[in-house]
Amino acid sequence: MPEIKIIIDNETFSLQCEEGEEEELKKAADIVNNKMTIFEDEINISRSKKLLMVSLLLASESNEAGSKLSDQEEKIKKIESLLDELENFLD
Repeated sequence: MPEIKIIIDNETFSLQCEEGEEEELKKAADIVNNKMTIFEDEINISRSKKLLMVSLLLASESNEAGSKLSDQEEKIKKIESLLDELENFLD
């Protein structure tokens, strides 16, 4: 298993991952670090709470994206149904 080093909030972590997952983990670390900058001026919030807040923000974004995907899938189903009706009408 490959081992990679990632930096989250200026702390280095060594992680083992599956072959080929290295780049995806590095991208994920970049996303986390980007979100951490939202709280960089919040000196009264502990690091663990900042990480918790980042986790919640990312989970919320994931839920929103999943909801949008579901909406798009429903629209596709409706369009496919309308196309089927149109085909039947034209036959």
